Amino acid sequence: MAVNGKVFAVFGSKGGVGKTTIALNLAALLARKKGRKVALLEINSIGGNLAAHLGLDAKPDFYSLLQEIQQAQPETVAKKLLAHRIGFKLLFSPTMPQLEEPADGKIERLLHLLTYTNDFIFVDCPQNLSPCTLGILDLAQCIIFVTTADIVSLQSASGVLATLAGEGFPMSKIKVLVNKFSNLSPPKEHLVKLLPVEVLGFLPDEPAPIAAAMNSGIPVVSNNRCGITRALEKMEKEILLFAQHKSPPSRLWPGQKTDYPAVSKEKWLAIKEMVQRKLLDDLSDQQIAGEKIEDYTANPQLAQKVKRLVAGFNLSDGADFSKQITSHLFGMGPLDRFLEDDTVSEIMVNGPGCVYVEREGKIQQTDCTFNDAEEIVRLIQRIASKLGRRIDESSPMVDARLADGSRVNAVLPPVSLSGPLLTIRKFSRQRFSMEQLVEMGTLSQQMMDFLKICVKARCNIIVAGGASSGKTTTLGALSAFIDPSERIITIEDAAELKLHQSHVISLEARPPNVEGKGEITIRQLLRNALRMRPDRIIVGEVRGDEAIDMIQALNTGHNGSLSTVHANSPRELLTRLEGMMLIASPSLPLLSVREQLAAAIDLIIYQKRFPDGKRRITKLTEVIGMENRQIQLQDLFEYRKGEFVSLGQLPKFAAELSPKDNEQLKSLAI
Repeated sequence: MAVNGKVFAVFGSKGGVGKTTIALNLAALLARKKGRKVALLEINSIGGNLAAHLGLDAKPDFYSLLQEIQQAQPETVAKKLLAHRIGFKLLFSPTMPQLEEPADGKIERLLHLLTYTNDFIFVDCPQNLSPCTLGILDLAQCIIFVTTADIVSLQSASGVLATLAGEGFPMSKIKVLVNKFSNLSPPKEHLVKLLPVEVLGFLPDEPAPIAAAMNSGIPVVSNNRCGITRALEKMEKEILLFAQHKSPPSRLWPGQKTDYPAVSKEKWLAIKEMVQRKLLDDLSDQQIAGEKIEDYTANPQLAQKVKRLVAGFNLSDGADFSKQITSHLFGMGPLDRFLEDDTVSEIMVNGPGCVYVEREGKIQQTDCTFNDAEEIVRLIQRIASKLGRRIDESSPMVDARLADGSRVNAVLPPVSLSGPLLTIRKFSRQRFSMEQLVEMGTLSQQMMDFLKICVKARCNIIVAGGASSGKTTTLGALSAFIDPSERIITIEDAAELKLHQSHVISLEARPPNVEGKGEITIRQLLRNALRMRPDRIIVGEVRGDEAIDMIQALNTGHNGSLSTVHANSPRELLTRLEGMMLIASPSLPLLSVREQLAAAIDLIIYQKRFPDGKRRITKLTEVIGMENRQIQLQDLFEYRKGEFVSLGQLPKFAAELSPKDNEQLKSLAI
């Protein structure tokens, strides 16, 4: 008599995943073909429920056959199985738990004998990985591993599969069947990436046909054309194909381990999606809306919860992965490492494929990527929502700042043809002093001493330069020369300045809300600051109609103020300020505007970023007055041929300095 039967072991990731139902319906499905011999065995020493599914008494049970199994013959064993009317034979588990496990080798011999008289033997396996269970799995042509799509079952599945790999089972022998799949489950593609073995199929979550089948005692596939039946029929071809293998993939010798698949990027992303889904399920509507999200993320229990969820997936670097998931869900995701890197000054995200950073003034491409455009959009919307801002297709651009003061600009399609764009100019944690800027080669010691005199003498100074030329850094360093006893008011679009003095009032502009209301402009803040008894006013950047208020303030006794303006030269700075003032007040004569500028500004610091990434002050230029209706300028220092040079000109405002300041100025040998 030849051995023809193939054993298919149905094993579950945990209790309640539906392995008995699946084993029953797979056996019934294959038994529908006339002449095909199919047996279904329920092997469970703590009691089973296969008989309850069919409305039968649990007789015969496998314990009764094991008493004389060593001397039994295939025909004898076959006759003792219960023949069911739909075409297969049954062997049940006892209804009551048994105190003793079957003796080693008896279950294996039972299965071996059944392979002589059956084409297919389906075994509803015990839930635990006992020696008996491992023996059944070892004999099986294929292990059908049943799980559901919830995170607890998937974690259990990951642990069981890792254990089987450690026991030497080849992963190619195992096929996963995902039961109770619904619209609320994670996407199929995520589950396929998450599981380290091939997915046989997905069974829909349809409790009504299952309940009807149990009431009638007839398997679902024999009595109902539902989604479960259609899904199992698709799997039948795969099972028959696997049964054609000449011999089952065998387990390795004890002590040898099969290679458990490495954690691929796709699997990491799938696990991240599962954990995030679970965490979001725990959030209230208010937390999802962002009202209490900060409290939630600051809770130390969150980190512990993420660690517990990740631990179930048996990752070798679970601690790092836990941190990544928390970052992706509540932080800046893959950008966090650049925000923590003090050598990075700017981060540029050009769609999902490209992330660039600026280090030491040079732009570098990184290996960082986003999974898709939606991930970038979610990150942008999370940043905007924390500040009460809105960004979507109707309002596709936003300027914002992070909690540390870093400036953020975001642009969404359709305005951006390259996908969602995100630019972050980091707020430096370090407050640079003028001495440090001298060491970095931004200016010379002689220039620093000169600027110190100018600031203490309450000269009005404008720092000019192109984008990312270091204007704000220089402005902050200049402010260190202000006397600590003075009251300083800073006005900025996004608060960046960190001054050394204690008596500092910081004001920040506010954009309009979603309804277009509530905007507070730089101009409004500047007008209000004049009523706050300032000794010095520092405007982070002048770029609009606030220019006229600032210039008028400088001409009405608020000397010693500092500001920055985007410009490509000292002369262009004046031209830009002229334009801003005329836009704010078109009725002003051009000559009056120029006269006000000439009277208000004492010194222009022009700064430039060079191709090597270095930032240097290339000119210190004095505004000396009006001549022939033009503002006259005089260069005092220049950067020429790799060195800082004094042009030997004393500033015109030297006459207004105190004798002490004049002596210091002369000692500089300008």
